[in-house]
Amino acid sequence: MISRIRFNGLLLMLVSFCGCRSVPETTQAKVTSAEGESFKLETIGTDERIIVDAKINGRVVHVALDTGTGAPVAVFSPVAAHLGLKLGESAPNPEDPGPGRSNVEVAVADTVELFGAKLTDAELFVLRIPPAVPFDDRCDGVLGWPAISENILAFYLGGPNPVVRPMDALPLSAPGIIKFVVGDGNTLSLKFANEHVGLPRIIVDTGSDKGVMLSPAQWRIWNLAHPRAAKTMETHHMPGHAYAAWEIAWADEIEIGDLVIHDVPVSEADPAYARKAAAGEEFVAFGLAALKRVDLVVDGKTKLAVAWPRSSPSEPYRHNRIGAAFVPRELESLELVALVVAGGPAADADVRDGDVLLKVNERPADEWWKDPITSWEALPGTKFNLTLRRGAVVLERTVVARDILMPRR
Repeated sequence: MISRIRFNGLLLMLVSFCGCRSVPETTQAKVTSAEGESFKLETIGTDERIIVDAKINGRVVHVALDTGTGAPVAVFSPVAAHLGLKLGESAPNPEDPGPGRSNVEVAVADTVELFGAKLTDAELFVLRIPPAVPFDDRCDGVLGWPAISENILAFYLGGPNPVVRPMDALPLSAPGIIKFVVGDGNTLSLKFANEHVGLPRIIVDTGSDKGVMLSPAQWRIWNLAHPRAAKTMETHHMPGHAYAAWEIAWADEIEIGDLVIHDVPVSEADPAYARKAAAGEEFVAFGLAALKRVDLVVDGKTKLAVAWPRSSPSEPYRHNRIGAAFVPRELESLELVALVVAGGPAADADVRDGDVLLKVNERPADEWWKDPITSWEALPGTKFNLTLRRGAVVLERTVVARDILMPRR
């Protein structure tokens, strides 16, 4: 079976996070079914990404499918430099673009090849990577929702062979099927087709490996209703933000309108997601961990989608197993400050909010933190010997990693 992937304006459409420019004629390319060139879920450093291969100026690059970004195709600044891309004009963004937005440049590539389409003199976004953010060159850029939004795509990310693949039609007979309308805009969002008042918009963000992300108001309500939920810390960087950390919990069951999901991580949504909903509209965001608990098929051309919850057991969830995060005080800073969740391994070892991380296992903190292989997601039983500064005092603490977020059954 041969299906088509349509790249909407891959050549010239430059939808920045702050506005948009002209849209040219649509470019089409072919992609085979799941046995061929589908999007595959891969682990990149400590994160999961849906990866596809492309060629820019004849060199292979690995781009991640990110339905939460409005840029059709973008590469990170170190990759643009490595490829020798010719920089064009900067996108007309303000000096402070705000949460979830990024000041970007435009680069001109001699050729771009992706799923059989070969384009010449193609313009791409270049996303700047701040010095404080670790860069893993196994992911070179992103492929956004505008590039593929007129296709039927199945997001089958649970189970042993996770994949995003093209389909010929929506499956309408699956048990427990729930119907949605695909929202307008340059990122993927869903509205319940039954149109009950108060049902939230679901923002689908494959660029995040989180689970269910609730609006601030709903997160407060959920926390009050689940005071004993297991929690740890999560770190994240989004363009326009400092590097941030916040709590992430485990939900045995959570209801999103008519959709009931079991065994999934839940957290507060980044403020940037609010911009993807209408003023005053309730919303919830789904990252990859949520999509693993739901099968989803989206027809972007007809603006229809269907989903149904998975009944299979939850897979182990990669998470911070020390119950603490160390983040810069400011975007360009490399001084890492502790944020600690109560009852976790770090708190048990007397690591406190505000402690400054100096060393991990005798390795300087700034060097350790940039290593994409080493992380707080280490296996249970792993010992971290931390050197900390608390005020003027230097302390030594040993933290032993353990499973925090996991199903009870």
